[in-house]
Amino acid sequence: MFAHYDTIKKRITNIQSELHKIEALEKRFPEEELICARNGKYYKWYLKNKDKDKLIHLSKQNGELARKLTAKRYYKLRKQDLIDELAACRSEERRVGKECRSRW
Repeated sequence: MFAHYDTIKKRITNIQSELHKIEALEKRFPEEELICARNGKYYKWYLKNKDKDKLIHLSKQNGELARKLTAKRYYKLRKQDLIDELAACRSEERRVGKECRSRW
């Protein structure tokens, strides 16, 4: 039972470390949001400002900005997954800890 508890503790530490890395990366990302839309057989990229509802078309020359915005979206989703996993690990850590204490 203790091995399982130690595994959970290590995973919590790893999750927290990855969350700190993502939070550091988030500071470098642009404020805007990338919107992808399909137009027939082609895809178009649009830029959405936080304070404006108007979409601005991104041409292929703005590929670097699109890559940064795509990475921003990925890390945003990854961060949410890690937060959910962290909550589950902490819940399991409490449950396993109670079992260990009750066997003493």
